[in-house]
Amino acid sequence: MLKTLIKKQFMEMFRGFFVNRKNGQAYSKGRSAFNITMFTILMLVIAASVGALASFFAITYLPLNLGWLYYSLLGTLALILGIFGSVFNTYAGLYKAKDNDLLISLPIPPVTIVLSRVAGVYGMALLYSGLVWIPALVVYQIFAGVTVLGLVFGLVLFFLLGALITVLTCILGWIVALASGKLKGKSIVKVLISVVFFLIYYFICFRLSSIMQSLANNAEAVGRAYASWGNVLYWLGKGAEGSVPHFLLFAAVSVVLALICLAVLSKTFLKLTLADTGAYASGKKTELVRTDIDRALFRRELMRFTSSSAYMLNCGLGLFLLPVLAVIVLVKRDSVLQVFFLIAQDMPVLAPILPVLAILIVFMISGLNLISTPSVSLEGKTLWLLKSLPVKPFDVLKAKLRLHERVSFIPVLFSALVLCLAFGTGAADTVLVLVACLLHVMLIARVGLVFGLKRPNFIWTSEITPIKQSLSLLFVMLINFAISIGVPILYLLTGGRLQVTAYLAAVAVVLALIDWLLQRWMRTKGCRIFEEL
Repeated sequence: MLKTLIKKQFMEMFRGFFVNRKNGQAYSKGRSAFNITMFTILMLVIAASVGALASFFAITYLPLNLGWLYYSLLGTLALILGIFGSVFNTYAGLYKAKDNDLLISLPIPPVTIVLSRVAGVYGMALLYSGLVWIPALVVYQIFAGVTVLGLVFGLVLFFLLGALITVLTCILGWIVALASGKLKGKSIVKVLISVVFFLIYYFICFRLSSIMQSLANNAEAVGRAYASWGNVLYWLGKGAEGSVPHFLLFAAVSVVLALICLAVLSKTFLKLTLADTGAYASGKKTELVRTDIDRALFRRELMRFTSSSAYMLNCGLGLFLLPVLAVIVLVKRDSVLQVFFLIAQDMPVLAPILPVLAILIVFMISGLNLISTPSVSLEGKTLWLLKSLPVKPFDVLKAKLRLHERVSFIPVLFSALVLCLAFGTGAADTVLVLVACLLHVMLIARVGLVFGLKRPNFIWTSEITPIKQSLSLLFVMLINFAISIGVPILYLLTGGRLQVTAYLAAVAVVLALIDWLLQRWMRTKGCRIFEEL
């Protein structure tokens, strides 16, 4: 039974190579071979990149007799990559697998189910950590010379490192499963975690060269830190270099932790798996509250948005990036202004353009909020429910517009105000910038809904299709880009003959006029289009 379940687990993990996940149809042999080939090429490219990084560390540390530090650093990278690549699959594959209920209902011991799930996690850990550890092992043998003991220990440590990564990812998955049973707004938590990961990723990318230079220049300090605080990774490095005692220490820690992890998972698997099914929930009475049509429709749109992490992350990214960017500009205000004024010395026409620059920044990022664009398509096969209710078509469309506007107004106002304060704009200009930014939010909401009505897609099996794979989204983003760039370009074309305050007022008037025209279109032709869907 265990062998069968493990085989099933790995077939599900690599099912995407052989089956179209959208319609469930099997790929042809040629298409499957192409998918596997492209994946293999991607893995080889990543491994080659890691090999170049390993060569840099080898040149730096091996002449200093710090081969163990070489392995410890790359082992740390393998550990991080293994956890990062596996942790997102652990929660879904271990506790939230679709066939958990079926397997639990069969006469299969929970420990057998856990072992099969953990085997899948272990396989993913080996895949991701191997992208770092295997190139590191090869590069070390090239620069230091091949030794039988070092090669054997390195290969065995690869599998032991995978076990340690599996333990850590299972612990993180257990924490997520435990927390998800207690917390509300799980999708919002997922989005926040994703945004934090994105920020950390880009921060590391921007600082990668300085980080590597620091590691190279402070080899002794880094070695002392690993020897003092990173005992397990220190044992990993010494063991990979051929030290038998340190190899045995790392092996013992990895095996013991893996056994403890399996024992704990076997005891808690049923409770956490059934936590959301009602098996462990106490009955609670829910009181129904009557409300008006507008509020009910708005709440319906809001619940759809906040219940889907994919919807929030792909169509509401600007909600998170706007405050972050505003704070960065405020903290780095002197540097930003210094660069701008250096450019303005050569182009005097740019001197009074700071309020327009604030508009450009806010427009560009707030245009990433495309909440209204896929809202019609997301109705899918439930569209008939809306059309069967005693509500007017414009009430439905108005609720979609209000969701886009209400969730965007506060981040946009905050960011625009912070930028104006950082740039030192006057009171009148600041007010006009805020008004223009609010009108821009209303404009993007209406333009997005127009495209959503004109190009709906109700035939989808995954919400990712209308949220991420829609030409309407691309068109709205291009329109926003044209508007954002067009505002400062039109001002520059005036050659500074028009005062900034007057220009900002003109921008606000034009945006208000376009918003009014689109609103009128929505009340007439838009409602007719919605009735005919």
